[in-house]
Amino acid sequence: MKYTEEMEKHELICPSCGAVMEEHEAKCPYCGNINVPAAEREYMNKLYQMKDTLEQLPEESLEYQKKRMTSSVKKLFMILITGFMILLAFWNFLAWRETQERKQQRENFEENQAWLEEYSPILDEWYENGEFDKIAVFKYQSLENEGRGISLWNHSTFIDYYEAYLVCLDWYETPLTEEELDTMNFPGGLYQAIKLLYLYKEEPEMEENRDLLYGVYGLTERDREYIESYREIAEKFLYEKLGIESQEIENFYETAEREYGVIPWREYERLGKELRAKNK
Repeated sequence: MKYTEEMEKHELICPSCGAVMEEHEAKCPYCGNINVPAAEREYMNKLYQMKDTLEQLPEESLEYQKKRMTSSVKKLFMILITGFMILLAFWNFLAWRETQERKQQRENFEENQAWLEEYSPILDEWYENGEFDKIAVFKYQSLENEGRGISLWNHSTFIDYYEAYLVCLDWYETPLTEEELDTMNFPGGLYQAIKLLYLYKEEPEMEENRDLLYGVYGLTERDREYIESYREIAEKFLYEKLGIESQEIENFYETAEREYGVIPWREYERLGKELRAKNK
């Protein structure tokens, strides 16, 4: 900034807007342009004032500030320690739970193996003798008593199909009286019959889905021979006793193909409702 010959020394002309301003002003009151020398003096004055204020603070106040800062640091430290302890406890819990799950799995495996060693010879003998009713009853009783080892027996899946055959046979031989029609579980019976027939549906593209649907992978060749002989009673039950058209069964197959091997239960309920009304 330049002094003018016309102005006294305590006045300046703002180089930005040309307004007259006092020499001690830190910035132009009109345009805000900084007066560097005055701004520097103002800044330094404030620093000196702050220093004088701090020096005048009583000793007790400084001690209080130190204690307050120390307390804040301690609180922060405790929060960090607490968070770390919580994370450590959670990690230990997960590790403990995993250990318990592995232990339970090992115990279940050992129990199942012990069960198989004890009962497999008996079940195998019944199977060889064709005493499937005994096996079905034994399986039911075992499951009631949490004897899960039977699900690992070689012919466990076959017994599921044998039970489906028994359902179809019972329904086929039972007269369809008014009382029977009111109490029969049509969706359940249809499911068992379709289960037997679906296994042997001669469509190569359905082979994989069929195996996934009914667990055919758990059947031996002898199991399949037995199940093949049950197919006739399932057909008689559906076509002769219930009067289902073959096209309706085909629709079930097509539904299964669309659903990748899964026939929705609502389809069994729908057809069961129609059959109940049809046979009354």
